[in-house]
Amino acid sequence: MNDVLNSEIEKRVEQLTGDLPVAQVSRQRVQHLMNELAQIAATIGAENALMSLRTIDDAIALYGGNRATMRRIARNRHERFGIGAKIGGVWLFTENELQHLEPDRTRRPKSTGPDSG
Repeated sequence: MNDVLNSEIEKRVEQLTGDLPVAQVSRQRVQHLMNELAQIAATIGAENALMSLRTIDDAIALYGGNRATMRRIARNRHERFGIGAKIGGVWLFTENELQHLEPDRTRRPKSTGPDSG
C-alpha cells in the first residue's frame, strides 16, 4: 500500500482512539474519516494512472519506426478498437494499450540479395 495512504490511515486511527487502547466512536465520525481516506486513495490512484500514461514516443522506442507511421497506426487502432486517446494533439495510451500498437507485418521485406532481380 502507498506510504502516503498508510500515513493518512494512521492519522485517522489516532484521531479516533487518541491515547486509549480502546475508544468508543460515533458512527458518523467513523464514516467521515473513512470518506476522507477514500478521497485520498482516489487522488493517489488518479495521480498514479496519469503518471503511467505512454505516448507515441514510447511506442516508437518499443517497436521502432517513425512518428508519422506510429501516429497513423494509433489513429487506426483507436478507430477500430478504441485504443488510446488523443488529447490536445497528443496520443496517450495505458501500458496495456501500448502492446496493441505493434505495426502489422503484412508486407514482405524487400530482398537485397544477389538473387533479387
